[in-house]
Amino acid sequence: SLGSEVALEASALELGRENLVTIGGSEDGVLLVEFPWSPLIPPEEIVFGLQSMGYSLVIAHPERSHGLDLEQLEGWVQSGTVFTQLELGSFIGLYGPTIGRRAELILERQLVHMAATDLHGTGNLSDTLDQAIATIEERYGPAGRRLLLEDNPRALLAGEIEHIEALKP
Repeated sequence: SLGSEVALEASALELGRENLVTIGGSEDGVLLVEFPWSPLIPPEEIVFGLQSMGYSLVIAHPERSHGLDLEQLEGWVQSGTVFTQLELGSFIGLYGPTIGRRAELILERQLVHMAATDLHGTGNLSDTLDQAIATIEERYGPAGRRLLLEDNPRALLAGEIEHIEALKP
C-alpha cells in the first residue's frame, strides 16, 4: 500500500508507531495526513507530536482545510519535515472558486510539493486528470508538471525527502 491519510486528531498520537501506516509502508516514517473539517485541539500540537515521534508529514489537500492557517503552514514547510500535496481537482475548479483561490495562495507562497487526486471513484477520472495535468503544464511548464507529479513523489517513495523541493511559480 502507498498509504492512506491519517486524520490530524488527538487519536493519531494515541495510535503509536505500530498502528500508523506510512507512505509506501516504509520505515522512514512519512505520513500522509489531513486536517479534520473542524479541529478539536490546536493542530500544531498534533503536528509537533507526530514529528517528535520521528515522522515527516505530507499534508493532503491543504487548500480544502478551512481551519489551516497559511502562516502556520509556511512555518511547518520551512522546517523541512512537512510537505504539501494539492488535490488535482483544485487546479481546474472542481471544488469551487474559494478552494481554487486558496490553492493559488498556497502556490504563490511556494508551499506546494506534489499534486495527486483525492477522488473516491473512477467516474470521469480520466477527463479530470487529463484536464488538471494539462492545466499544471500550461501554468508551470513541463518542469513544473514533472516536479509535482513525478520527481517529488518518486523522491518521497524512495525515502529521499531531502530531494523534495517546492514548486516555484
